[in-house]
Amino acid sequence: MDATDRNLGTIFDMNLRIVAPLFQRPYVWNKGKNWEPLWEGIQEVAERRLANDLPRPRFLGAIVLDQLPTQTGDVEARQVIDGQQRLTTLQIVLAAMRDICKEKGSENYNEAFRRLTTNFVTSKKFPEAAYKVWPTNKDREYFSSVIDSGSKEALLAHYGVLAASKDLEHLIPNAYLFFHSVVIEWIGEAGEDELESKLESLLTAMRQDLLMVVIDLGEKDDAQMIFETLNALGTPLLPADLVKNFLFHLAEAEGYDIEELYNKYWSGFDENTSYWRKEVRQGRLNRPRIDLYLHHYLTLKKQEDIGATHLFASFKDHMKNGKSKGVEGYIASLKDYSEVYSSFEKYPQDSREGLFFYRLAQLDTNTVYPILLEVFHSVKDTKERTLILDDIESYLVRRAICCLTQKNYNRFFVELVKRLSENGFTSVNVREYLLAKDADTSRWPDDSEIFTAFVDTPMYSWVKRANLRMILEGIEIAKWDSKSEKIQIIDKLTIEHVLPQAWREHWTLPDGSSVEDEIARDKIIHSIGNLTLLTKQLNPSVSNGSWSLKKDELAKHSALTMNRELIASDNWAETQIKKRSSELSMIACNVWEYPNPKQG
Repeated sequence: MDATDRNLGTIFDMNLRIVAPLFQRPYVWNKGKNWEPLWEGIQEVAERRLANDLPRPRFLGAIVLDQLPTQTGDVEARQVIDGQQRLTTLQIVLAAMRDICKEKGSENYNEAFRRLTTNFVTSKKFPEAAYKVWPTNKDREYFSSVIDSGSKEALLAHYGVLAASKDLEHLIPNAYLFFHSVVIEWIGEAGEDELESKLESLLTAMRQDLLMVVIDLGEKDDAQMIFETLNALGTPLLPADLVKNFLFHLAEAEGYDIEELYNKYWSGFDENTSYWRKEVRQGRLNRPRIDLYLHHYLTLKKQEDIGATHLFASFKDHMKNGKSKGVEGYIASLKDYSEVYSSFEKYPQDSREGLFFYRLAQLDTNTVYPILLEVFHSVKDTKERTLILDDIESYLVRRAICCLTQKNYNRFFVELVKRLSENGFTSVNVREYLLAKDADTSRWPDDSEIFTAFVDTPMYSWVKRANLRMILEGIEIAKWDSKSEKIQIIDKLTIEHVLPQAWREHWTLPDGSSVEDEIARDKIIHSIGNLTLLTKQLNPSVSNGSWSLKKDELAKHSALTMNRELIASDNWAETQIKKRSSELSMIACNVWEYPNPKQG
C-alpha cells in the first residue's frame, strides 16, 4: 500500500482512468451537505491566489485506488475503492469551469481545464477511456452528458428543458448547474484583465491548492477489507451499500460476469432510488427504506432480533452460517424478497391486504414485517393468507384497544418467526402461537376485555389518536351494507366528542346532581361511545352548542353511517353514551375476531 499527498493537478494531469465498480452506490452528494461546502473551500483558496496571499492548501480527504489490468496501449486504469463521490464532483466542477472559460472567450483556459477532464485517447474503440473518472454504471449516462455537452445551454437542451430551469432529473447534472452558477456569480462582470486574473486564480487553485491523500493498493492488499474499515471510521455509506459492495466483490473474485449479475438482480435498488433510499419513519427515527427492508429480511433469515446498527455484520454472519448456495443465490434471494416487500404498498386500500397494511401503519408496528415477508412470499393460497392477516391484525388492534404494551414485540415476533420456520407458515400455527400467550406483555385480549375497554375506560385519553381513529374507521366500515354508499376513509378524519369536553357551560347536569355525578361525566365523555369521526372539525361554538344544533351540523358535515345513526337520538347524555359504547364494542369484536380456543 502506498499513500501519497497529491494535488488535483497531479491526479488529473495524468492520462489515467479512475473507474468505479458498478456495484458501488450511485451518486448521492447534494447541495446543502456537499456542494456548498466544497465550493466555499474552492472559493477561499482561489481568492487567496487572487489577492497574492500565501497559498493555504485545502485538504479534501483520502481516496483509495486499486490497480486494474490494462492492455498495452490502453489508458492506465485504477478502480476507486473509496472516494467516488468526491472524484465525480470534482470532475463536474472542472467541467463547469471549462465551459465558463469557453463562454467568456478564453480558449487557453478552456483548454487547460479540458485537459483536467479528458484523457488523450488514440483509439475510438473504447470511447469511455477518454473520461478521467468513470462513475458507477447507473450514473454514467448523466456524467457523460455533463462532460460532453460543452456548455450549460447544450446540457439543458440535452434534457429538453428551458435555459431558465435550475433543476434537472438527476443529481449529477444538477451539480453542474450549481457549480456553473456559483462560479459565474464569483467572476461577476469582470473586465478583460480582471477576468484573466480570476480564471488564472481558479485554475491554479484547482490544480495546486486542493489536496487529497491517494492510497494505491498493492497486490496483497484486501480492497474489501479496506473499504469496510474506511466506512467504519466514518464514511457515510448505508449498510445496504456495504452489503452490495461485499456481495459483488465476492462475485467478482469467483469469476461471475458482474454486469450481468448486477443487471439481473441489483439494478432495481439503484434505479428506483426515490423508493429504496427514501427515508421513512420507524418508531421515532427515519431510516432509508432499503435498510428497513434489509433489517426485516435478516430478522427473517437469521430468526433473531437484529440490531439496526449491525446490519452489515449480521449479513456477513448470515452468509457465513447459512446454507451454501453461492453468492448468486444470496443476491437473488435479496431481490426476490425485495419484490415482496415493495408489493406491500401497491395493494388498493379497499382490498383486504391494502386495509391490513393501512391499519398496520396506523399502529406503527414494524416488528411483524419479517413474518409478512415470508407469508407473502410462500403462502400462495389467498384464503390461507387472509386468515393469517386477520389473526395478526386482531391481535395487534385488540392489544391497542386495551392499551397493552408493544415493548416486547421484537422478541415476541422473532419467536414466532422461529416457530413458523420450524413448523410451517400456516394460519393454524400462527393462531396457536398467539393463543398460547397469557402474560400482559404478549396475550391476545378476549371479548370481555374489549367490552371493558369500550364501556369503562376513557379511551380518548389512553389510546393513541391514530389508533383510535383507525378503530372508529373499522367500525364505520363494518356498518356498511349492500345499500350503503362506499366512502373512502381518509387518514385525516377528526375525532369529535359528541358530549363536549367543555360540558359545564353548555351541557349542564340536571338540578340536584352531585360532585360524584360530575366526576362520572368527566370520565364518560372520553369513552368511545361519546366519540365519532368527521371530515371537517366543527366550529367550537357549534361543538359546545346544544344537542339539536350539533345534530344539524353533524348532518351537514358527515356522510358516515355512524353519524346518521347518532343523530337519530333525541337526547345525548350518560345513558346514550354507555349504550353506544356497548354496541360499538360488539361491532369491534366482530371486526377483529377473537377465536374460540376450543375450535382453534
